Amino acid sequence: MTAMKNNLTVSHADMQELPQILRIYECARGFMKKSGNESQWKDSFPPESLLIEDISAGQLYVLKDLRDGVIHGVFAFIVGKEPTYERIEQGGWISGTAYGTLHRVAGDGTVHGIFDAIVAFCEERINHLRVDTHEDNRIMQHLISKNGFQRCGIIYVEDGSPRIAYEKTAEAEGKVGRNNMNTLTEKDKELIVQAQKAIRSNYDEVSYNHTVGAAVRCGSGKVYTGVNVYSLHGACGEQVAIGTAITQGEREFEAIVAVRGREGEEIIPPCGNCRQMLFDYMPECEVILAVNGQRKKVRAKELLPFAYSVEG
Repeated sequence: MTAMKNNLTVSHADMQELPQILRIYECARGFMKKSGNESQWKDSFPPESLLIEDISAGQLYVLKDLRDGVIHGVFAFIVGKEPTYERIEQGGWISGTAYGTLHRVAGDGTVHGIFDAIVAFCEERINHLRVDTHEDNRIMQHLISKNGFQRCGIIYVEDGSPRIAYEKTAEAEGKVGRNNMNTLTEKDKELIVQAQKAIRSNYDEVSYNHTVGAAVRCGSGKVYTGVNVYSLHGACGEQVAIGTAITQGEREFEAIVAVRGREGEEIIPPCGNCRQMLFDYMPECEVILAVNGQRKKVRAKELLPFAYSVEG
């Protein structure tokens, strides 16, 4: 048994806990349907027979509350090759080293931070993880990206239906920390140009004289822009860009640029509200700040080291 945050512990599931486990999966299926994801698990997945196999193999885990022993989450964790991951399209895996796969992740919806705790537990066992999810499971996509996984492509599960595949490796995280934060890629430079173009639409009714153009690049490859909109109640360019992307159905973000438009200004980081929004939606993503040829690149979560999170 391993203690985690939020008074949660992770331990192997046993047969006596099967009724509670089935209840959690029932809750998860109901939530999926309500949130627009009706086809991923349908009415019967995972079947009881598969869960019994998982328990017998020692690869099904439960998350319990330390205080009362109530189970709030379930997941399977399997170290070794996943057959459905041998074929990947529209991309490729980051690393070919040994990995562990997260499967059948579910929570009862009453406790925040379930997936965070699962990832932390699994990383203690192996620092190379893979996971996949359905294209309609927007919430899971957000949680996966929030925990530092990178989208790698499309895989196909046993029934032939597609899933978005993700991977998290210590090697990839090290490369981002050492190299990518110090250099701008061609995609970064293109994003800066988009943000610079957006500045022309800046709206400042109260003469704050603070012009910002923002551009966010999403996992889909699309770019959405925004500008400062200042009246009695204003919104920053970063917030406008992210909000526009979200209204178009985007839930995965790769990078965001914020360009200041006035001559002679120094680089100024996003305001507090923007930092919280960046942390909420894209904590692992790159934030590029630019003005007058100056460039600074940081990870979003580094802008708010002691961030508030509703997930605990």
